Amino acid sequence: MVSKSNINWSSILFTLLLIIAISSVIWVLSDIAKIIPNTTTHTKEPITTIKIDSIDDLANTLGSRFISSNTRQKEKNNTLQAIKNTLQHLQDTNDHQTLQDLQNLNLSSAINRLTESAKQETKPRDAAKTWVDIGNLQQLQSSQLALYAYKKASKLDNDNVNAWNRLGHYYRQQKKFTLAENAYSHVLQSKNLDTQALAHTNFGLLFQAQSKLDEAEAAYLKALEINNTQKNTASLASNSENLAIIYKQKDNFEAAEKYYLASLSYYKTLQQKQQIANIQTSLASLYHQYHKLDSAKQYYQAALISYLADENSKRIANIYSNLGIIEQQQKQADAAKKLFEQSLEIYRTINSKQGIAEQYGHLGILHRSQKNLSKSESSHLKSLKTYQELSHPEGISQQQTNLGFLYQAWDQTDKACYYWGESKKTLSETNNIRRIQRIEALINKHCPENK
Repeated sequence: MVSKSNINWSSILFTLLLIIAISSVIWVLSDIAKIIPNTTTHTKEPITTIKIDSIDDLANTLGSRFISSNTRQKEKNNTLQAIKNTLQHLQDTNDHQTLQDLQNLNLSSAINRLTESAKQETKPRDAAKTWVDIGNLQQLQSSQLALYAYKKASKLDNDNVNAWNRLGHYYRQQKKFTLAENAYSHVLQSKNLDTQALAHTNFGLLFQAQSKLDEAEAAYLKALEINNTQKNTASLASNSENLAIIYKQKDNFEAAEKYYLASLSYYKTLQQKQQIANIQTSLASLYHQYHKLDSAKQYYQAALISYLADENSKRIANIYSNLGIIEQQQKQADAAKKLFEQSLEIYRTINSKQGIAEQYGHLGILHRSQKNLSKSESSHLKSLKTYQELSHPEGISQQQTNLGFLYQAWDQTDKACYYWGESKKTLSETNNIRRIQRIEALINKHCPENK
């Protein structure tokens, strides 16, 4: 028989050994846990906070990467502004992952991320804002998908002026003017004065696209009045420029000059170098059109300094060409020839066939004025060939007409009449009635078979 005391000591010893064993297991497991990563609490990569140093720089980078080089400058500027608005919204709402995608130029990932976010959003107004951002980014790759996004936003929130504004731009560019007017009317209903001014500006652009210059003028003046009240310098600059363009189209030199100068002053206040150079170029063109050659030369040269600094080859070549025309008009043939050749070389470098054709045409006229008829013939024929490669009826006709004048000066009437006849045939493809009448007058005057 086992004594009671032996049983107690055995139980106690067993319990102690068990405690020691359990403690050892816990210690080992704890030590292992320090080595093995905790996969349950770190299933996602930590989100890095993205701070954009320059929204303008990132927008321009995205534009350079995704916007077609054939896009008109105003449309490009419109899209870039929308991208800037989206980048600002993403930064304000701390959407760091989408910003990271855009920093990496991963446009598809950014759009997909925003689309998922919009679908999960419970508040229609907030979802609409996201759909506008989606549309702004889609604008970089597909106008149809952008249209879908803007329509989605306007249905979710009928008061979202950004959605209606973008819809208006889309319909205006597609020449669906009634739909554009309806969209802009929604924007005009805003109680915000700056938004009302924007709506008037949009109506100005809409009327201008329809060649309704009086209506466009009235709309821009209304926008400018509000811009003055709000002291909105950026809008004052752009709407003054819009009015200058309208007055130039209406052949009102004084008003066009006034508003171009006002726009230039506002852009200088804003220190927007590119816009300053563009307005200087527009002023130069205005003065050139009205034969104020010294003023034209002054503003072309001022703009040229900026374009040279920015290495804007196309603009530089264009200004060299225009300065060449002025030098030729001022009887400075050598200076004109040098400028045309500089322009031609740049256009060759950037492979701009139209620019090349234009410079050969200018050189042809210059050589003819210097009685160097062989060089004139060579230049005009090169210009004609390039325009034919471009299927450019106006350019083809112009060079055919110039060849007619050349052969007339060369006392080769048959060739002159042949090229004038070809010019008339080419112009029949266009609606340029005035030029057709001028060519007919030349043929009737100088070509014996038509007398």
